[in-house]
Amino acid sequence: MMKRSLLFLTCFSKVAIGFQTTKPLNNVHHHLITTKVQLPNNVIPKAQRKSITQHRYSLLSQVDQFFIDSPYTAAALVCGIKASAADGVAQFQEWKDTLLLQDDDDEEEEGEKRKGLAVQADWRRNIAFVTYGAAYQGLTQEFIFNHVYPLWFGTGTEWTVVLTKVAFTLLVVTTLLTLPSLYVIKGVIEQSSLKKALGKYVDDVKNQKLLQKFYMLWGPVLTLAFSIVPEQFRIAFIAVISFFWL
Repeated sequence: MMKRSLLFLTCFSKVAIGFQTTKPLNNVHHHLITTKVQLPNNVIPKAQRKSITQHRYSLLSQVDQFFIDSPYTAAALVCGIKASAADGVAQFQEWKDTLLLQDDDDEEEEGEKRKGLAVQADWRRNIAFVTYGAAYQGLTQEFIFNHVYPLWFGTGTEWTVVLTKVAFTLLVVTTLLTLPSLYVIKGVIEQSSLKKALGKYVDDVKNQKLLQKFYMLWGPVLTLAFSIVPEQFRIAFIAVISFFWL
């Protein structure tokens, strides 16, 4: 399990571990066998490479242990940060789109508008998404996926177990909890009523094929999450994917 976790962390952090290639030596004499060759300075000695590699694996092991020992804290941190970043990107894009719609050719005024980006940021909205990310996507999904599901459906990675978890998540959890809660938090941000927020959800399900789109993406993602991804990184993996979905 530890090796599997370290491998997963290594792939996601894109840690480059390996030997460095060196440039060919110039002016190599044909009596090379009797010549003392000076290695380029950019070649890291074997002992130092080994030390660096061990240090990297030590850091990955500490991260892995943190996710194992403090699953709720880790889930809340990852999902809260993800939610803040995703909303920040969305707000920036909305701001850019607003500028493009304005027919103002004054470059100086344009510059002043760009300087005002930090002031225009909707921190109330950002905090709302952070709260939703940490509370639901982090804490609640950690509880459901990693503590309730093992009791209900088992802890194995057999296809019957995995597909049962995926089906229950999509048909029950998503339909009755995940998406409704997202529309409710959007309603809070937009200062609309609960009835209006849930009405928007129902309308998108009926007319925008919301559930079909959700199932097409999250069916494969959840299959990977419940079969390949180590349990302690399951919520973080889902959070990374949801960053691009939201």
